[in-house]
Amino acid sequence: MNMLRYWVDNSREIKDENGYDAEGMLIFVNFDGHYYVFELDEDDGYRSHCDEWEMREELIKAYIREKGLPQHRVPYDKLEQNVSSGSVLWYLRAWNKMTVVFALGTDNEDDYYPSFEYIGIGDLDEDAQDNPSVR
Repeated sequence: MNMLRYWVDNSREIKDENGYDAEGMLIFVNFDGHYYVFELDEDDGYRSHCDEWEMREELIKAYIREKGLPQHRVPYDKLEQNVSSGSVLWYLRAWNKMTVVFALGTDNEDDYYPSFEYIGIGDLDEDAQDNPSVR
């Protein structure tokens, strides 16, 4: 069984393109031996989208350690990247026994107000919660 690991930092404050404070979220994902970061940027309090993912392994590991973010583990048997399903562009979607157990993407049903989609279901490893170290 494959294992997807992820960490969520929802305490991030960012500046939008006009210099106004906005709230955001960073979700770090590790699978297939690589680390990726997704950024939720709530542009003006109404619109939200998931920026394209980037691979920054050493920076991600250092950030996770510094912030002490709890680690979550999700077993999966199928992984999809960059797939569309209806109005949602899923950047990453993990399945286990024909059930979506983790997903990140953007719902663009209303292209003026796209919304961030995040599904973080699955068994949480309590040992990992108590020990947020990154290996």
